[in-house]
Amino acid sequence: GASSASSKGGDDLLPQIETLVPTDDTTIIDLTQKWVNRMMADLALCPFTQSAERSGIPLGPVHYSVDRVSSMEDAYQVYWSEVCRIENVEQDEISTTLHILPEFCMNSVELFEQWADTLTGTLEALSVEELLQLIFFHPEWTFRDGGDRSGDNPANYARRSPWPMVNILRTKQVRVAQKGIPTGLVYQ
Repeated sequence: GASSASSKGGDDLLPQIETLVPTDDTTIIDLTQKWVNRMMADLALCPFTQSAERSGIPLGPVHYSVDRVSSMEDAYQVYWSEVCRIENVEQDEISTTLHILPEFCMNSVELFEQWADTLTGTLEALSVEELLQLIFFHPEWTFRDGGDRSGDNPANYARRSPWPMVNILRTKQVRVAQKGIPTGLVYQ
């Protein structure tokens, strides 16, 4: 009863998490937008994100896509579809894309990072890094570069998200932003 709740220190007051991944894509986008507003815009972890709806230099619309793939092959396919989408429109139509993969590598940040490395390597091999750059987010992200950001450093939260995601950025916008804002300040 009531006395057992007080003996547990009030843990019963917190709601139980029934599902890690909502079944409704609209809910996933809504929660992701709240995360972007709070983490990227309000805390200025992304120097050129004004809000969940506007990002980039010049400011333009943020596109959100949800793909419920779980295999590597399917993840590659939907990723390249998103790359084609952003490359086939002007930046005033889509400035940047947040490609949300809520059922892909959710419980394995190591596997997600291996997949991410193959995408980055592919951009370089195809000389597409002059057009696009990628930033990866995961609920369990940890920098593994051996530097000051490694381990339990709070800087890891700059890349921790509600679910696995790929931010597809336009390289020319990233370069403009880097000229005005030293990116190292984000991690400090």
